[in-house]
Amino acid sequence: MRSFWKNTLILILALLAVCASVSCGNKTAGAETVGNLTFYDLGDGTYGVGVAADKTKSVTAVEIPAIHREKPVVKIVREGFADCERLTTVVIPDGITVIDAFAFSNCYSLSALTLNNTLTAVGDYAFSGCASLEGVALPNTVTEVGAYAFSFCGKLKSIILSENQTALKPHTFYKCASLETVAVPNSIKSIGKYALMDCSALSSVSIGNGLETIEMNAFNGCSSVTSITVSEENRSYRAVCGILYNRPTTEILYIPARLTGNIVIPDGVNSIDSSAFADQSGITSLTVPKSVASIGGSAFAGCTALESVTFAEPKGWKSENIAINAASLQDPATAAHFLTEQYSYGAWKRS
Repeated sequence: MRSFWKNTLILILALLAVCASVSCGNKTAGAETVGNLTFYDLGDGTYGVGVAADKTKSVTAVEIPAIHREKPVVKIVREGFADCERLTTVVIPDGITVIDAFAFSNCYSLSALTLNNTLTAVGDYAFSGCASLEGVALPNTVTEVGAYAFSFCGKLKSIILSENQTALKPHTFYKCASLETVAVPNSIKSIGKYALMDCSALSSVSIGNGLETIEMNAFNGCSSVTSITVSEENRSYRAVCGILYNRPTTEILYIPARLTGNIVIPDGVNSIDSSAFADQSGITSLTVPKSVASIGGSAFAGCTALESVTFAEPKGWKSENIAINAASLQDPATAAHFLTEQYSYGAWKRS
């Protein structure tokens, strides 16, 4: 037994020694510091790069070279420039293909970023917490952007996504409170959960023809959205009057927080959920098709500008088992009053 524990201890110490001398994450043996930068021999004839350990708190600007010791620099390593609080500008040369996870996380002062045309991947949390970053244009060479990649970038106003990017990962732009518009290119097939959550300045979202999946709460907390637009060629989704539907147009998927004007619910939709349009103070008129047979409680409560509602089928409606006069529902002004005030809190059903 004693020899067993002795051999185990020797093995553990050996493994720790190997980790210390050979690799820690993406940082390998052969590290060499030159000025503000440390270069890491990746073992395949290329180098990775990060900030020199003693320069994290002082570096303000970085221009990464394309070559080190006659070998290409291809990667910004994991946590390479993380927590460089005074870093304001970074120039990334052609040749860099990967910005690894956490590479620039919590670089609070980073406001100017030039990305190169050989970049293919941006890792998880790569620019998370870059609170001064105002705009990013991803080159079309990028195919992958990780989860949380630009989260907590509070001043980020504009983003141009790569036309070869295949997904908007979960929490990609979480808490980007200044982001104003997002154009989802045709290449993107999925929008992950919470991808744009709490982007409170976001006013419009356009969706290309390739999108197949929108995960839960992707747009939660986007309190300024006025409309969603979807390519007519998209086979999974459709937008009508700024509202997002499934392509068969039987289900309401997302209602922007700031709808205005006349809203027409497409024929085929059979229900309107509780509180679905609550507090939409910009809606002035509404058309409800024959296919709608139920309206949830408070669905239109607080719609203070809604003055006209046209029911394609005004007969047979009840609210909490109280019959609603069909003749009254034929009058658009009265129907609006019923939906927003007199019968606003009870669920409506049509027999």
